[in-house]
Amino acid sequence: MKPRPISIVVKCILVVVLAVLIALSVRSKIENSKKFDYSTVLGETAYTLDGENVTFGDLAYFIARQESLMEEEAKVYNRKNTRDFWNAHANGVFISVAGKNAVRDTSVHDILMYNLAVEEGLSLSEEQEAEVENVILDFWMDLQDGQKEKLLTFTTEEEVRQRIYNKALAEVYQDELAKAGNHAYVYYDSDGEGYEKILKEHELTINKKLWKKMVLGNITISHGAASYINGYDPGEKEDETGKK
Repeated sequence: MKPRPISIVVKCILVVVLAVLIALSVRSKIENSKKFDYSTVLGETAYTLDGENVTFGDLAYFIARQESLMEEEAKVYNRKNTRDFWNAHANGVFISVAGKNAVRDTSVHDILMYNLAVEEGLSLSEEQEAEVENVILDFWMDLQDGQKEKLLTFTTEEEVRQRIYNKALAEVYQDELAKAGNHAYVYYDSDGEGYEKILKEHELTINKKLWKKMVLGNITISHGAASYINGYDPGEKEDETGKK
């Protein structure tokens, strides 16, 4: 018995479905290829930690610190075109994605540890406060050319100062945790086993949609025209290596 031929109606339906799928795919690529504009999402929630909304604007200090550190590495990689470093691939992940993950993970870590330090009633000693003032000066001095001006379009010097103070108090709490449990300090780092146990006891919700679009390496620093390696544009791919 010969198989029945596919009817014209069925063929039309298949063509329409295929056309819709192609259209959706093209639309998705267009949306993902749009340049990420950090200034437009400053008030948007980056993640919620224990009911507290942390906006992308709140992360300006963390972004600037990470971009500055990585740009120094980029100069070693290719001083003539540091953009190449940001698009390079290492240890199974694109470097720009790894940097974005670091911003997320270190900011969650520092904010959580600071909150816990406040709950414990901890404070900085006069000596520690003096050390923080030096850290603040070093932070501004270590930024890339023009980076401070760019950063201050997203935040204020007072906000940066407060973030660094909060980080210092978080470190005091981390140090006490380590000593109390007879662990190394790094046991409670953002990728440490001890910290991961603590994090599981808290509620963290990531704004996956905007984190996917965020591209590190051109927010508080600028590279001008991109030099894509192997045709890769960080803005076109989802953060497949980050925590979901």
